[in-house]
Amino acid sequence: MVSVFHLFTQQLYITNLITEFFEFISISNLQSEKLALMESMKQELEEKIRKLEEDKQNMDISAGKMFDVRCMNFKFSLAKILRHLHVHVQYKRHVCPVSM
Repeated sequence: MVSVFHLFTQQLYITNLITEFFEFISISNLQSEKLALMESMKQELEEKIRKLEEDKQNMDISAGKMFDVRCMNFKFSLAKILRHLHVHVQYKRHVCPVSM
């Protein structure tokens, strides 16, 4: 006959195996969710960095164009004043130096 103690130890062993199995599943699930979250965050950050770099390039280009337009407006205004004073000035097309 099987003793009560033997049945009790078998039951404890099976319970322990089931508990370890669920712990393993929980840890594996947690790790995979953690990796998925980290990958998602990485992709979002890379996208934000890419957009910021594009915006920076666009701002550099538009700032350069805006500066060129201001420079050209200044040249044309100066040319109008000098023409009004009957002074003929020939100027070359070049980018105005930045002074700050």
